[in-house]
Amino acid sequence: MGFSRTIARCSLFMLVLMLAWVSVSRAATSTAQNPVVTFSSPGAKQVQLQACNVHGCVTVTKTVVVRDPRPSVTSLSATPASVPRGGVVHLSGTGLGAPPLTFSWRILNGAGTQVAALTGAAADWSTGGVAAGDYLVFLDLSNAFGVHTPFPTGVTVTAVNVIFADGFESGVVPGPWRTWP
Repeated sequence: MGFSRTIARCSLFMLVLMLAWVSVSRAATSTAQNPVVTFSSPGAKQVQLQACNVHGCVTVTKTVVVRDPRPSVTSLSATPASVPRGGVVHLSGTGLGAPPLTFSWRILNGAGTQVAALTGAAADWSTGGVAAGDYLVFLDLSNAFGVHTPFPTGVTVTAVNVIFADGFESGVVPGPWRTWP
C-alpha cells in the first residue's frame, strides 16, 4: 500500500522557472506543477524544491508528515456510563485516516443482540426501548482503506422507580414504617 502526499501547488507565475520537487528519501524527481510522491510508510519525510533560472538555482528542504490512510479510532466515550431506563447516552468518537471517515455505532445487549445502530462522530442513544442491564457500545470507523473497531465501552441501564403523585416511590423505601390495624 502506498501513502501519497501532494507536495505543493505552484502558481502560474512560477512556471517561468524550472521547478523540481525531489523526495529526498526516495530520490524521485518531478517537474510537474502538482507532483504526487508515493511513500511506502507513514511518518516524517523530507522533500526538496529546486527553482532555477538564468542566475542559478535555489533549493529549499521541507519535512512533510505522511499520514496512514487507514482508519484508526483515537477516542470513544459513552456518557453517562450508568443511565436510568429512558435516559439518553451521549456517544462521542474521534479518529484518523483518509477522508471521508464514517462513524457507525452499534449497541449490543448482554446476549450479544444488537439493540441500536447510530451514525456520526457524535450521537445520542435513547435507552427507552431497552431493558435494564449491561450493554456494550462499539464504534466502527471506516473509509476506503478499511474498518477499525477498537475494544468497546460499557453502559449500564438501570431500572426506573416510579414516583407517584403523592411523592411515594415504587420499590423498597428504607425507614421504620408502622402498620395500622
